[in-house]
Amino acid sequence: MSISYLTSAAMIAVGHDLLTNPSKLSVLERDALTTAYIEPLRAVQKELVVLTTDDGEVKARLQDVSEELASQDQIHDRLARGIFRGLECAADLAATPEEAEPYVRVRELLFPDALAINALGYMEQGGNVLAVTSRATPAVREVLRSVCVGAHTLEEAFDAWVANGEAMSARVAERAALSGDEDDTRVSAGDLHQARLRWMRVVKALVAALDMLDVDEDERRRLLATLHEAEIRATKAREIEVAGREKGQEEPEVPEVGGDVEEPV
Repeated sequence: MSISYLTSAAMIAVGHDLLTNPSKLSVLERDALTTAYIEPLRAVQKELVVLTTDDGEVKARLQDVSEELASQDQIHDRLARGIFRGLECAADLAATPEEAEPYVRVRELLFPDALAINALGYMEQGGNVLAVTSRATPAVREVLRSVCVGAHTLEEAFDAWVANGEAMSARVAERAALSGDEDDTRVSAGDLHQARLRWMRVVKALVAALDMLDVDEDERRRLLATLHEAEIRATKAREIEVAGREKGQEEPEVPEVGGDVEEPV
């Protein structure tokens, strides 16, 4: 069994049990050696609760942003195809090459790589649209305005394309901020990982301190019952997860577990 397999929620439950159960807390307060770990555990417990809550909120927002980007990507591709093909259609239907020239010129100006832009990533698509905006001179807009497909002109479609591109760029920037560690005011995966490590070190030190004291075996068992149950559950879940990975791999690989926090207590 390994304490490192515990989920953050399980760690919070174990810490809460040790700190709020009167009979268990009285055992810890009986000797200065174990009493010394009560406040460190209480501090890291509080930190873990806050970070776990914040981390859940960040993950939820990341999911929302991902869904928004997927929707905006579809809008980007649809409008790009419509504008490109509308200009292409206008050029093909022109009576002379001279009449077709403005549509061909604007199409090549706005879509130098044709519809290959639809294969770009979210960041590149948004950036490309913003770059193309500067090419929309009054003359270019006049050409777009002259082509009407259904109830809308290509100028209206172009403006919608630009607005969608700006929204994409904003969501890409937000996703990067949520995923990265640059913002010290926001919880990151690294923050939560470090809090988990501190919690494990405090609990392991507390258990080691109990081993140094003359604590009745039955009393020790009751004191650490929640921790041991959490370890058993976490270890079983880990074994199921590893077995599932091995089943889907020709050459099974069991992920390595970190060094100084993996020992069972």
